Amino acid sequence: MIKKILKHLRSKIFAGILVVLPLGITLFVLKFVFNILDSILDPLMPLLTHRLFEREISIPGFGIIGFFLLLYLFGVIATNVFGRRLVGWADRLFTNIPVVKNIYLSSKQLTNALSNTGKGSFRQA
Repeated sequence: MIKKILKHLRSKIFAGILVVLPLGITLFVLKFVFNILDSILDPLMPLLTHRLFEREISIPGFGIIGFFLLLYLFGVIATNVFGRRLVGWADRLFTNIPVVKNIYLSSKQLTNALSNTGKGSFRQA
């Protein structure tokens, strides 16, 4: 009887670990990325003044909003004619710098593989 209860507890706790562990890891990684981006970009964002106490406050996540606005701006620039020329120029520049070349080409290859998923780079067997 006790062995049956212990076996039941062990299996349910193990199942709970299997459910919670991926969620925990995901939350940990997301929090890590959020904190890193926010700590880098938050000082660059303007401070907002709280009207009730007339003091400057920093809003958590404001740096992330700025990051996505910056990504949007880069996307807008890269998709017009001038931006394509600028991206081509930067591409040639990075591929001519010895140490940067390996890192840049590897990350570009990974980005191309991930962005071409609908175009047959990863084919289903």
